[in-house]
Amino acid sequence: MATSSSDATHCNKTVTGYPAPINQVVSGYPAAAAAAAPTHYYAFRPLPPSSVYRPLGSNPYNYSVRPTLFYRMIIFCVAVLSIMTVLALIAYLVLKPHLPEFRVESAAVSQLNATRSELTARWIFTLVVNNPNKKLGIGYDRLEASVFYGGELGLAASQLAPFSQDKKNQSTIEFQLGAINEYVGENVVDRILRSRDRGSVDFGIRVLGWIRFRCGSLRTREHMIRVSCDPIRIAYSLHNGTGTLTGQPEKCEVY
Repeated sequence: MATSSSDATHCNKTVTGYPAPINQVVSGYPAAAAAAAPTHYYAFRPLPPSSVYRPLGSNPYNYSVRPTLFYRMIIFCVAVLSIMTVLALIAYLVLKPHLPEFRVESAAVSQLNATRSELTARWIFTLVVNNPNKKLGIGYDRLEASVFYGGELGLAASQLAPFSQDKKNQSTIEFQLGAINEYVGENVVDRILRSRDRGSVDFGIRVLGWIRFRCGSLRTREHMIRVSCDPIRIAYSLHNGTGTLTGQPEKCEVY
């Protein structure tokens, strides 16, 4: 009995040294904690499962894919635009396109009659169109010619047929414009009749249209042109009442 009591006392004795025997408790640690201590150890702490596992096909860097693609598209568009601008500038410097030249070759006015505020007349014009370009042809489309008086007042208008010119080429356009009982106001009628009685009346021509330069199979985009021929002095004969262009052919402004 004495031996058993001595053995129990020896087993429950707290050890203060190191290392401790297996059947003894280290000072400061309960026996239960020592019994629950893990029997295996890791070389490093495992990462949480959420930081290791990702669904199949997911991109951990997805936040940077869209901005990068957007920036690349912008750079590509800027590069293409820059190349096209440089090519257009080179073509312009090499070809040097010039606007066509217009001049009034002949003009005549017949059947000029006026009431108190209305005008009746028929105008016949011949325009010479010159293409000064050495390397470019010109195509003309959607042309409209009008005759006016006093700088602004339109008297008659008509569409002109489209045509085209080769380089260093000249074309002639003849057209007629008519007004029948066109209301222009008493003041305008009075001014026209007074000028006719003095021997001449100044009219003007405007031509609006679209042109396109071409070089072989290449075509430029359309450009609007405005042609202004003003004044055109028409001299009247007292015998037949018909007026014709007086002086030299008038060169027109083209812009």
